[in-house]
Amino acid sequence: MFAASAPGAAVPFEERYQALAGTAGGGGGWEDTPEEREELLLALDAALSDGLPCYAAALAAAPHAPALLAAASDAWRGAAAAVGQQSQRLADVLETFVLPVNAHTRYRGATKGSVLYLPGVIRAVTSDWNHKKIYASRCTGGKRVAQVCICVDVSSSMAGQRLQAAQEGAVMAIEALVNCGLEDFCVIAFAGGVQLVKGPDTPWGPETQLALLRAFAAGAGGPAGRAATLDAAAVDAAAALMAAARPKPGAERLALVFTDGLGTTGVRLAGALARATDSRVRVVGVGLGFDATFVPATYQRWATAALPRDLPDALQALFSQDEPSAGGAPVPPAAAPGGAGAGLVPVRRGAAESLDGLLQVQLEGQARLFTGLVRALGDEVEAKVLHTQPDDMSVDVCFAIDVTGSMSGWIEACKAQVLAIATQLLPKIKQQTKGLDVRVRWGLVAYRDVDDAVPLEIVPFADAPDALIAKVKSLQAAGGGDEPEDMAAALATAAGLDWCSKARFLVVLADAPPHGSECHDLAAGADRYPGGPPTPGAGLAEVMDALRKNEIDLMMMPVKKGRLDKTLAAFRRHYERPDSTHLKLTVEPLFNAAAPPAGAFHFVFCLDCSGSMSGRPWADVVQAYGQLLARRRSDQNQGDVVSVVTFCSSPHVAAAVTPIDAAPSSLPYSGGGTCFAPALAECQRLLEAAPARYTPVLIFMSDGEDCSSGATQAVQQLCSRLRMCNLQVHTIAFGSGIKLLEDMAAAAGSAGQYHAAAGGLQLQQVFVQIAAECSAVDGLVREFAQKLTEMISVKIMVDYL
Repeated sequence: MFAASAPGAAVPFEERYQALAGTAGGGGGWEDTPEEREELLLALDAALSDGLPCYAAALAAAPHAPALLAAASDAWRGAAAAVGQQSQRLADVLETFVLPVNAHTRYRGATKGSVLYLPGVIRAVTSDWNHKKIYASRCTGGKRVAQVCICVDVSSSMAGQRLQAAQEGAVMAIEALVNCGLEDFCVIAFAGGVQLVKGPDTPWGPETQLALLRAFAAGAGGPAGRAATLDAAAVDAAAALMAAARPKPGAERLALVFTDGLGTTGVRLAGALARATDSRVRVVGVGLGFDATFVPATYQRWATAALPRDLPDALQALFSQDEPSAGGAPVPPAAAPGGAGAGLVPVRRGAAESLDGLLQVQLEGQARLFTGLVRALGDEVEAKVLHTQPDDMSVDVCFAIDVTGSMSGWIEACKAQVLAIATQLLPKIKQQTKGLDVRVRWGLVAYRDVDDAVPLEIVPFADAPDALIAKVKSLQAAGGGDEPEDMAAALATAAGLDWCSKARFLVVLADAPPHGSECHDLAAGADRYPGGPPTPGAGLAEVMDALRKNEIDLMMMPVKKGRLDKTLAAFRRHYERPDSTHLKLTVEPLFNAAAPPAGAFHFVFCLDCSGSMSGRPWADVVQAYGQLLARRRSDQNQGDVVSVVTFCSSPHVAAAVTPIDAAPSSLPYSGGGTCFAPALAECQRLLEAAPARYTPVLIFMSDGEDCSSGATQAVQQLCSRLRMCNLQVHTIAFGSGIKLLEDMAAAAGSAGQYHAAAGGLQLQQVFVQIAAECSAVDGLVREFAQKLTEMISVKIMVDYL
C-alpha cells in the first residue's frame, strides 16, 4: 500500500509562515532568522572542510579501526543484499521517472552547425554529396547530472517500527543511487541536531557506512538529546549542500527526507520548504510504516508506503502521476490544516494480500533488517555538524586508585600522572573539538582492603578538578592484608556515582587483583575471600553489569606487569557482551614493556662494621636495616629474600638468601680495618647463588676509607656478570662521605645510585626510600598521562561526537 501527493499541492502552513514573518516583532521564538541560517551555512562549510577530515583522522588513529570498518562493511553488505531486488527496482524508477538523462553528451548529423560531423562527411563523400547532414548537433546522451541528499530522521518519535522502516528505505535509496552511478550524493541524519554523514565529495565506503549506521544506533537508543526534531534545519542543510557543490546548469536537485513528520520547528519547516523550492530543490517527505504518519500534513511533495518495499512504486506514482491500478483502498493522510495533503494519488494493494498478511510480512521481515547491525555500532563514528542545541559536550572522568601498602613504591608516580591528566585532558579535547564547548567532571574512588580502617576515600563528581587534586595529593599508601584488594567494591562505588555526561570514563590504577579465584591464580590461603568479596553488590558479574548499564568506558592501567592478566580476562568476560559491543575494555599498562615481569627481590646488604662504626653509628645502621625490612613487609612483599655481609678487614656472612620473614633482626659487630674488595667479592658470590627469579639489589654502606684496592673494578665486574638481571647498586656514604663511594656508583652505570647520609635519621630515610623504589624495579612508571589523555580525547571524537 502506498500513496503520493498530487501535482500543484501547496506548501503546508506556508500562508501561516508568511503571515507570521510579516508581523514578527522578534522574540516570539518561532521565526528562523537569517543569522541562524548563516550560522548553519558556516557550520556546513566547517564540516566539509574540517569536520569530515577530522572524523577520518580520528578514525584512522583508533587502534580498533580496521576491525570496525570491516564489520561495518560486512553489515552494510548484508543489509544491502536483503533489499537488493527493491534497490534495483528503485534505481529503475529513479532513472526513468525521477532523475532522467539530462546531459547532452552525444552528437548526430545536422544540415547546419559550426562543427563538422565526421560520419556525415564520410557518408556525403561516398554519396557524391547527396547526403547533406555533415554538421554536428548535440543530442541527449547516456548521462544524467543530478544532486541528491538523503535525510534520515533519527529522533525519539521514530523509535520502533518507524525507524526500522526508515533504515530500510535509506539503505534502498543509497544502493539505488550507487546503481545509477550517482555517488556524489549527501547523507544527513537529524534529530535534536543535524549530523553530516557524507558530503558530495566524500566517497561512499566503510567510513561513511560506519557513520550512518552509528546514527541509526544512536536513534535506536533514544537518548534525551533525540527528543527534538530539527526538520527545518535538515532541509536547509540539504539545500545548502547542493548549492555549495556548484553543479552544471540544469542539474536535478532532490532531497528525500525519511521522517514521520513530527517535527519540533513548527512553521519553520514551511519556510525551509519554500526556500528549497526557490533553490530548485525538490524536497520529498517519505513516510514508511504502518503507524500513522504526519508527512502529508507537513510536506508539499510526499510519498508514503506501508511497506518499505513499496517505496519504488510510491515514488513512481509521485513523479509520473500515472494512476495506479485498482485493487486497494486508499490510505488517508493525517489531518492537514489549511488543505495540506489534498489531492492524493490513490494507493494500491495486491489483490492476494490482506492487511494482516502485510503486517506479518512487515514484522517478520523488515523489522529484522538491522537486528544486530545497530547493536554492533555503539563503538563507531559519526561526523557531527553544527546546529545542535546547545552546542556543548560533557565528559565524566573518574579514577579508581589502589592505595594499599603494595602501591607505596608507585603511589607518588601515579599521583603525579593523575594530576597531569587533570590539567592536560580538557585542553586536549578542546583542541580536537574546535568550536565545541567542552566541560570535564572529575571524580575519585581511592580503595584499600575489606577490613582496613578507611577502605574507601571518595571524591564526588565536580566540574573543577580542585577537590580531586587536593585529595590525590593527600593520598598515602597503607593497609591491605593479603595480596588481593577490594577492587570490586571500588568499582561498584564508582558505578554508583552521579554519572550524567554523554562520555563516561572510569580509569583504574591497580597492582593487585580483586578478591575471588576467578580473578587470580594465587596459592591457597593467599586470598581471604576466594569466593569473592563480602561487600554486598560487589560480585564481579554485578559490578560489570552496573558499569555496562551506565555505559561507562572501563580503562584498566595495571601497575605491575603480568599481575592482572587473569583479572583482565575475567573483566572482559563479564563486561564485553554481544548486546553492547560498543563497550570494550581498554588496557594501557603503566609498566615499561621491555622490563621483566613483576617478581620478588634479593636484597644484599654489605655493611661496614669497622672500628669507626662502633657505638651509636652501628645502632643507626641496624635500625635503618630493620626499617627497610619492615617497609618491604608492609608493602606486602613477603616473597623477598635477604643476604647480609658485614665487613671490616674481612667479610662475614650474617644471612645468605634468607626469606625476608626469617631475616635476622640484629647484626653482629666486629670492629677492625676497612677492606671493600673482599666484601664485594662475597656479595657477588651471594648474588650469583640466588635463583634467577629474584631481582638483585646491592646496598653498600661505609663511613671510611678503603684499605684495599680495586673496589670500582669489583663493582664493574659484578655489574657485568649480572647485567641481564636488572641489578641495582646503591652506595651510601654514612657521615662525611667519601669520594670512592661516588666512583663505585658511577662504575655501575645506569644501575648505580649514590646516597649521602649525615646522621642516623637520614640513613633510615635512605634505606626506606630504597625499599619503596624497589617496588618499581620490574617496570618504571612511564609518562602515561599524555598517552591516556590522547586515548580519551580520540575515543570522544570517535565514539561520542
